[in-house]
Amino acid sequence: MTMDELLHDPEFIELIKQYIDYLKSSVLEINTKLANGEYHDVMKFGHNIKGSGGGYGFMELTDLGKALEIAANDENKEECQKYLDLIEKFVQDKN
Repeated sequence: MTMDELLHDPEFIELIKQYIDYLKSSVLEINTKLANGEYHDVMKFGHNIKGSGGGYGFMELTDLGKALEIAANDENKEECQKYLDLIEKFVQDKN
């Protein structure tokens, strides 16, 4: 199936909704972890969405995940927050 065909498949659409719900709850949790300086968890979240975003057709999310992973590896709180905010906006735009 092509991505265009998948976007019209009710089962795939349901998977996308579940993925967006996962992202929504995870962003809240990861924001707390960032505030506590838990960069390893922030980095893992970035890595996970870097890998999974494209599978749902969200290449922008893959790029944001990669950027978040790098920022967390560098323990750059401001950059991490910037990318988390962009991920949160992405999720809000999909709801």
